[in-house]
Amino acid sequence: MYTLLSQFDIINYNGVPVRNIFTKITFSDLVKKTGAVFYPYTIIEGERPDTIAYQYYDDPRYSWLVYMSNAMFDPYFDWPLTTNEFNSFILEKYGQKNLAMEKILFWRDNWRSDDSVKTTAGYTALTSSNRKYFSPVTGFNNSIVSYVRSPSDRVADTNKIIQLSVANSSSFSVGDLISQKTSGVLSGAGEVKFSSNNIVLINNIQGQFSNTAGNIGALIKNYTFTTTNVTSTNTVSTPIPSDELVYWEPVTAYTYETEVNESKRSIKLIDKSYVDQIERELSELV
Repeated sequence: MYTLLSQFDIINYNGVPVRNIFTKITFSDLVKKTGAVFYPYTIIEGERPDTIAYQYYDDPRYSWLVYMSNAMFDPYFDWPLTTNEFNSFILEKYGQKNLAMEKILFWRDNWRSDDSVKTTAGYTALTSSNRKYFSPVTGFNNSIVSYVRSPSDRVADTNKIIQLSVANSSSFSVGDLISQKTSGVLSGAGEVKFSSNNIVLINNIQGQFSNTAGNIGALIKNYTFTTTNVTSTNTVSTPIPSDELVYWEPVTAYTYETEVNESKRSIKLIDKSYVDQIERELSELV
């Protein structure tokens, strides 16, 4: 079988010559021809395709089958990063781990983490706009006995956009993470969307920005204090109404990247009893 791989084109990947096993065949067609069976497998920390191939197929050279079974085209980024690799990736992409943990990329419906149950009376008491977040649970004779959160893939770019009039906006740039403290206590945080002429637009709001008495409007820029007074605040838009915000959660860059990396751990392995047949069919397709 391994002489068969010599028939595949050589490409340059990250400075290394490799065989491109995806150019001449469609693996889904190959699977259809063999009727192969797949089994789920979860990659643990530090495992590599060759170690899995050795463990499951008794031969590390079958790592190509692990790649092909999961349509992995990039051996570096289609495979889950180790903890050290992931931390290096975060630093390279976002500069600091703590910034990645604070930078909000988007908001999503938080139904996965909300196991609350509402009675029929509790559901009826909800506003009509909030009822869309719940689904009925039926009992005897299909009568509704309670309501639980509805599975939903709702996402929003931001929860709110506000405008701050400040004494000096020149210190802030688009993308800066800023916050406001009142008597040394964090009251509001967000990300700069626009900054010019003493006007700063902030989105992805957490907490509350204000210009109330005693609030000096101290803004923190990337953990370096850049102090300026907030003279007025104004809400520009609320993509997520304030009364619905309880049903949403912010997704930070760190959370997003972690979930993406963890999702790569769930793969499928083709049943080892089909390996010989896969090799024969592959030879015919090539």
